[in-house]
Amino acid sequence: MSRELVRYAVVVVGGFALDFSIALLVLHWLSFSLPAAAVTGFVCAFAVNYLLHEFWTFRREESAVSARRVGLVLAAALAALAVRAGFLTVTAPYAATMPLQYGLLVAAAGLSFIVNYILLRLFAFH
Repeated sequence: MSRELVRYAVVVVGGFALDFSIALLVLHWLSFSLPAAAVTGFVCAFAVNYLLHEFWTFRREESAVSARRVGLVLAAALAALAVRAGFLTVTAPYAATMPLQYGLLVAAAGLSFIVNYILLRLFAFH
């Protein structure tokens, strides 16, 4: 396994923990809807993940915050967010219990991570 792939896995797992934790906090403490909680967690984790990907995961000599790459990473993140929110919007009415809601959050996050990784590798950090 390449070092880059290991770093990506570390960022993704850390980002998922941050994303999921924030989603659960706002779901319970601020009474956000399930889709709104997922969006909030995703956006917070995006900011941290971008910086880690730019300067650690995909680091190069020319690594620097660039408007172009931020835009590409943001576009990938928004596409993944749309997939996540859409999935939860469709499935949330069927999640009558908290364990089912947690399961949907995990499934939606996994789906969005796959979409995001593919887009990052194809467009932002190729």
